[in-house]
Amino acid sequence: METSYPLSPMQQGMLFHSLHEPENGVDLEQIVCTLRENLELPLFIQAWEQVIERHPILRTSFRWSDLDEPSQQVYQGIQLPLTQYDWQDIPAAEKLDRHQTYLKDDRQRGFDLAHAPLMRLALFRLADAEYRLVWTFHHILLDGRSFTLLLKEVFALYEAICQGQTVPLPTPRPYKDYIEWLQQQDRSKAKDFWQHLLKGFTTPTPLLPVQASSQLLDRVEHGEAQICLSAASTAALQSLAKQQDITPNTIVQGAWALLLSRYSGEEDVVFGATRACRHASLSGTEAMIGLLINTLPVRVQVSAEVSLLPWLKALRSQHLAVRDYEHTPLVNVQAWSEVPPGTRLFESLVVFENYSLNTTLQQQGGNWQNRDVQLHEQPGFPLVLLGCLDAELVLKISYDRRRFDQAAIARLLGHLQTLLEGMIAQPEQTLADLTLVTAAERHQLLVSWNDTAVPYAQDICLHQLFEAQVARNPDAIAVVYEHQQLTYGEVNRQANQLAHHLKTLGVGSGTFVGVYFNRGLEMIPALLGILKAGGAYVPLEPSFPDARVQWILDSLDVRWVITQPCHQPTFEGLQPQLPRLEHLICLDLACSNMNAIETVVDRVLKPSSTGLHIWQHAHLHLQPEENLPRQSSPDDTAYVIFTSGSTGTPKGVVVRHQPVINLIEWVNRTFDVTASDRVLFITSLCFDLSVYDIFGLLAAGGSIRVVSSEAVRDPAALLQILCREPITFWDSAPPALQQLVPFFTSIHATDRPNLRLVFMSGDWIPVSLPNALKAAFPGVKVISLGGATEATVWSNVYPIDQIEPSWTSIPYGKPIQNAQYYILDARLQPCPIGVTGELYIGGDCLASGYTDPVKTAERFISHSFHSSSQARLYRTGDLARFFPDGNIEFLGRIDHQVKIRGFRIELGEIEAVLAQHPAIRVSVVMAREDQPGEKRLVAYIVPRERPAPTIGELRRCLKEKLPEYMVPSAFVMLKELPVTANGKLDRQALPAPEAVFGDDRQTLLASATNAGGTDATASAFVAPRDELERQLIEVWQDVLKVKPIGIHDNFFELGGHSLSAVRVWAQVEKRLSKGLPLSTLFQAPTISELANALRQIEPAPTCPSLVVIQTGKPTNQKPPLFCIHVLGRGLEFYLPLVRHLDPALPIYGLAAQIAGEAIALDRVEAIATHYIKQMRALQSQGPYLLIGVSFGGLVAYEMAQQLKEQGQEVALLGLIDTYPLFTPQAPLVLETAAKNWHKIRQSGLLTMLKDQLHWRAHDLTEALGDLYCHVRTRFYQSVSLPLPDKVMDFNYEQENQQLANRYCIRRYSGRVTLFKATELARAHRHLPDNELSWRGLVEESLEVYFIPGDHLKMLQAPHVQTLGEKLQECLAQVTAPPVQTDLQP
Repeated sequence: METSYPLSPMQQGMLFHSLHEPENGVDLEQIVCTLRENLELPLFIQAWEQVIERHPILRTSFRWSDLDEPSQQVYQGIQLPLTQYDWQDIPAAEKLDRHQTYLKDDRQRGFDLAHAPLMRLALFRLADAEYRLVWTFHHILLDGRSFTLLLKEVFALYEAICQGQTVPLPTPRPYKDYIEWLQQQDRSKAKDFWQHLLKGFTTPTPLLPVQASSQLLDRVEHGEAQICLSAASTAALQSLAKQQDITPNTIVQGAWALLLSRYSGEEDVVFGATRACRHASLSGTEAMIGLLINTLPVRVQVSAEVSLLPWLKALRSQHLAVRDYEHTPLVNVQAWSEVPPGTRLFESLVVFENYSLNTTLQQQGGNWQNRDVQLHEQPGFPLVLLGCLDAELVLKISYDRRRFDQAAIARLLGHLQTLLEGMIAQPEQTLADLTLVTAAERHQLLVSWNDTAVPYAQDICLHQLFEAQVARNPDAIAVVYEHQQLTYGEVNRQANQLAHHLKTLGVGSGTFVGVYFNRGLEMIPALLGILKAGGAYVPLEPSFPDARVQWILDSLDVRWVITQPCHQPTFEGLQPQLPRLEHLICLDLACSNMNAIETVVDRVLKPSSTGLHIWQHAHLHLQPEENLPRQSSPDDTAYVIFTSGSTGTPKGVVVRHQPVINLIEWVNRTFDVTASDRVLFITSLCFDLSVYDIFGLLAAGGSIRVVSSEAVRDPAALLQILCREPITFWDSAPPALQQLVPFFTSIHATDRPNLRLVFMSGDWIPVSLPNALKAAFPGVKVISLGGATEATVWSNVYPIDQIEPSWTSIPYGKPIQNAQYYILDARLQPCPIGVTGELYIGGDCLASGYTDPVKTAERFISHSFHSSSQARLYRTGDLARFFPDGNIEFLGRIDHQVKIRGFRIELGEIEAVLAQHPAIRVSVVMAREDQPGEKRLVAYIVPRERPAPTIGELRRCLKEKLPEYMVPSAFVMLKELPVTANGKLDRQALPAPEAVFGDDRQTLLASATNAGGTDATASAFVAPRDELERQLIEVWQDVLKVKPIGIHDNFFELGGHSLSAVRVWAQVEKRLSKGLPLSTLFQAPTISELANALRQIEPAPTCPSLVVIQTGKPTNQKPPLFCIHVLGRGLEFYLPLVRHLDPALPIYGLAAQIAGEAIALDRVEAIATHYIKQMRALQSQGPYLLIGVSFGGLVAYEMAQQLKEQGQEVALLGLIDTYPLFTPQAPLVLETAAKNWHKIRQSGLLTMLKDQLHWRAHDLTEALGDLYCHVRTRFYQSVSLPLPDKVMDFNYEQENQQLANRYCIRRYSGRVTLFKATELARAHRHLPDNELSWRGLVEESLEVYFIPGDHLKMLQAPHVQTLGEKLQECLAQVTAPPVQTDLQP
């Protein structure tokens, strides 16, 4: 060794990345030189050896393992690694393929930084006078300027040697001098500079977000793409730079900053830039060979109204200001910034060269004209822009293929080119005026993807569609409710009688009629009767507070309300506040007493004491039954639905007949909705899904199954209706359907659901839900629909077919017929594909507006992309972006409007009501989703004084003015609301309610106890009194994340809601093996009450290690199946398998880790004994059914041994690809394997040898992987972090291996079934065949089933289906009742 010295900060970063991800190919450089000349190889090698001798950095390796600080070590001499290939006789196409393969393999080969040289050469002879040289080296040695200097030296020396001359090259200054100079620099001023530059920047600028794409890779690999500006544009760019005293680099960086800003929506962006750093005060750096570059942040404020030229000059000024501090290590800059530790300061990098490597070298003239030099590299950043200013400006993007696909990068380059050309063409414009989208993409976004025009009937009204079906088939069933039903003719007659009556009372075009119903048959004729009379209906819910009902009716001057007799007192009470309300029509289809008509008429003619005319249903029998002439036009209002409003008052959306007709025609034609269809109607009339459910089905001649209010809240009841009634159509918000999923396992094979079509809309669809539906209801079509009430129920659609594993959400879809969708930026310009913007809707689907003209003007704006001045766009307030195929990805709300269980809620409306409470100083409401799929409202309260208002008090306050769905499920009391450095509310810092509730409650209880006081909360808290209450509290605490919980605490006041109730119920059934209707929790919402309800059921033993995987059917008479754990993370490996087994069969899992039990896990025998104890607590006597995967099979085998010794019958012992591991205590297995060697020969000796060679090639990789897992385990344990699943599995596998090695395996006297994988896993290649091994151990019989796949893939789709079928065959055989016979001996 010649010398050693420290690393530069840049080298330290590269060393870290190389050690962290040694095989990712990052920072490995490949320079490919095509040489069209005769090459004297010995002289060429001599030239390289002289260059290596001249520059110590080329003889350097790195040492770090036994040092406090890593160092670089320079050796006196090294052997030049050169490999030669002769490809002269290979066809040209094959040469290209081989070349690409070599580069890829060469990159994956990498370098061991601990051993010099960190470079190698490969020389390919392509023809007599044509060679290709590949020079591969690690970037830790050299920067881009050094590449050029070295290649010039090599070929200058080579040419001189060929001519017998010497080249008077100057003695280079060693890289070591630069390191020493670097360490002497004072960084105190640098700290101040960088802190000032980055002040207030806290979050890295996001890149173009990852979109689901089949082109994305799951491995580290970079792609490249490039474009060239024309020579004319390049010349114009250089001219602009010169005129404005800036540089082309500044213009390119400005375009990149603009692109990042437009992509991210951020006005403050930061990206990285590589600086040459050769302006140091140290002499000789210009010609120094080594790594002198540094990567540093560039911060740019992108204000839309700023003029371009001053903005570019400011960017250039920043570049010059950085020069004095450009040697600052990036790690220091990162530490001085306000970006959190562990988070990258930037993710994109700009590298700019005034000339490309090839151009720079070819400008030398001479033989360089016959040489072509190309650089291949893989940077360590996800996105790198490389600019080279040749005659044409080359813009090359290097990108991480795990995050970007080729199409996205091609679009990015197009956007960058559009920006640059716009800057060159009109440098006087503002930043906002610069166009990003290309002309072709603009046409696609605005025109092609909105070409949805389809003719539809524009001259009819909604009720006329129904009347046409009445004429066609009057006796067809139209509406069903429980055990009641109405035909089309009956509905029409009742609607006509109501319509005639309403007309006599003054209802007509332009009037509004309120409807206020409990769920039942009356709803349907009521709506039709209003439309037939020419009016528009206004739905109201009996669950609404009186104040909300009053406000809605008063805002529309409603004179008529149709309801049921039970609600008459409500409106008599409201009438004094509603002076314009004149008529209350009470419908009761159960009323058919014609003798009461005269009495009713007499009473109606005499108004009630409040002045309200009350009409009972019997009066309608006096009205004609015939259809009225049409009283309204398709352009008249059909209904007004009120949604939540941000000012504290609801917004009324006014919808005409015409857009509903467009919708109905599209749905019924697209999805073939016919008279044979029946919809399960579970939504509220106040939810616009009801519009299609009623009028769409009636227009098709289908029927409506109205579900009772009680059944709507009971998922099990809904599923029963789906399975036992002829329901073909489901339409709801996703959460309503999600609640049914835990009950899907109860669908029996004898159930034959008719469900063929599922519509979901109004909220996020869990990605797993569609497949769960398709599994439960084979053949069902699952459709995602979206839009807005302001765009008539639905205006976009996405049929959910195959769900890609990369999806994080279901695509929103594309516009339906006669609807247009636009995603626009703040200046109402189209956003590029993949870039987030605000969603706007146009077309015939739009509503008329709101009942408030001011709100209408705010949200319904002029359509700037339409030729008609009357055309409008609805501004949804939703964030979205386009997929490349034209589908839209929904990303949530811009403001704080949210959807909970399908209801749109303005959080500001809830906050406005809370603000009226005298004890509240300030409040904020937000939607949280702390558990995936469980969105809920949480209110954060800062009280004016203590004690704060109680949760019950706040709930009562809100329920008086808001619907139930708008009342938060959790309330959190805070001393102050968290704010950001800018003084804005920091929503990210608002804590999860469970943590605050638990902490506050524990503190309150402790203080009350210590003080000996009688605080109400403390005195109300009662701990569990028995084991049942204790287990219920554990379940509640696990689901609600609240501690402590007392037996008198109310589930819903602790933050529970319908979705969390389903989770609680599933856990209760699993833990206690007790089943009750879910409604029990609503009827008994405290621990005490719930425990009493459960005590009515005969108790089952509790087994901590035993987990219910499948509950089975109560009528099942067969013994349960017990599954033994796999690895250590529990029983998830069994879940795919269970789906293919009999749903009536109870299935339990045994896994000590599930319960966290402190049992001795040091021997297989101990585990088996423990599991048997748990199992027999549930099933005291045999026959037993046991199954185990891998190591779990070994435990099952020992359990069977012990059960046999206890005199118990083991009907099934199933081993899923289990290997009996070998120790000196099991010689009989080895002996048996030797005796069966001829069977191995039969499989083909040569094939076996080839396989062995293949496995050997992976040995080193596997050893390194094991070492990596060991290191990561120690690291995570040292910082007290939970282990990742992969590392945890590795550790459990090691533990299982040790347990298996200590296991003294014995012969088994019973029958064994082995499910054997047809493909050999790498981990088992050293083990004898498991079938042969088990045959030496099983005395009675060994039955073998061959399952496609390897050790793990056999448990995954599609192979798991085969496994399930074979296992089910075995279960059916061993659990079949004995055959009875009448034969006598």
